[in-house]
Amino acid sequence: MSVKKSLPILLLIFLWACDNKETAYKQLSDDIAFQYLQFGEGRRAEIGDYLATSFLVLDFEGDTLHHVPNYPYVFPLNETAFDSAWTFCKEGDSGIFIMPRKEFNQKFDFYRLGKTDTGKIKLYFRLNKVLDKAKAEKFRQTLLSKRELEEQLALKKYLARLEGYIDTVGDVIRQVKQINHEGDLIENGDEISIAYQGSFLNGYVFEDSRDKAVIPTFVYGKEYQLLEGIHMGISGLKSGESVKIILPSRRAFGKEGSLAGIVPPYTAVIFDVNILKVEKHQ
Repeated sequence: MSVKKSLPILLLIFLWACDNKETAYKQLSDDIAFQYLQFGEGRRAEIGDYLATSFLVLDFEGDTLHHVPNYPYVFPLNETAFDSAWTFCKEGDSGIFIMPRKEFNQKFDFYRLGKTDTGKIKLYFRLNKVLDKAKAEKFRQTLLSKRELEEQLALKKYLARLEGYIDTVGDVIRQVKQINHEGDLIENGDEISIAYQGSFLNGYVFEDSRDKAVIPTFVYGKEYQLLEGIHMGISGLKSGESVKIILPSRRAFGKEGSLAGIVPPYTAVIFDVNILKVEKHQ
């Protein structure tokens, strides 16, 4: 599920600077146009540099295709049309690229964007740092250490605001939202069908099973079929029940983040899970 013209996105754009209607887009190539929002004072990016950059990606209807709050992605500039576009930017710049989605997908493997290569996107960005390879690695390590501490603080604040009864399974926190006394109890070997929505603590949805062509199904108790924290969070529940599962990163995507890049390292996440069906093991 995408977020359309939501308040957090509007605030983010406002903080980065308003889209200046008086500034025309500059055509960088046949497919890529660029507009400044704010000018930085750092050094200009060059091919071979590494950039630490925050993203907000929208389609032309205003739907959010990708946004990870407070997380700069670090990536190298190579000899591609997309990378060459960054050589017009300096450290501290923020702006907008209008570009083919395919060009972006060739650089980043993000869940929602990667569903298709067709059409164009609006890429809002802030170029935080221009780095060489050694400094880029040091920046990553500093960023990870900082995120590890920030995760604990963010999780503590979220739980302090959470209303209603919660319980824990190990270090996984959950809140059962719907109870079905007549449902089938989940046991090892059962085939489970679920619907789920994954979000960050701020409510931004990064994955929704309703976007998939098939209903997610797995064998309960079998390894490597779903996140360990979800496995723990649905233990003891029944078909027809739903649960909010709050996962610290060590029970979710850990210190590496998700494979598709949408969930950064050391990020607590929430999964709202509906248990659609429990097919008992024979």
